[in-house]
Amino acid sequence: MTPSALIEALNCALCEHIPVHIWGAPGVGKSDIVRDLAVARNVNFIDLRAVLLDPVDLRGLPSIDGDTTRWLVPNF
Repeated sequence: MTPSALIEALNCALCEHIPVHIWGAPGVGKSDIVRDLAVARNVNFIDLRAVLLDPVDLRGLPSIDGDTTRWLVPNF
C-alpha cells in the first residue's frame, strides 16, 4: 500500500471508528504517517510499542481490597 493509500484508508477508518493494524517493514514511515494524520485531525496520538512492554505494563498492577482485585491500569 502506498503512503497516500494508507492515509486515505486511515481517514475512512477514523470516520467509521474502525480499528486498524498497520503491518510493514521497519523504517518505512508507518508511525510518521499515523502521527501526522493525528495532528492534522487534532486527535490524540500515543506511540506505544507493545513489543517493548511486559504484560503487566498493559494490564496494570493489582490492588487487592478484601475479596476484590482491581487492576490499576497505566495512564497512557
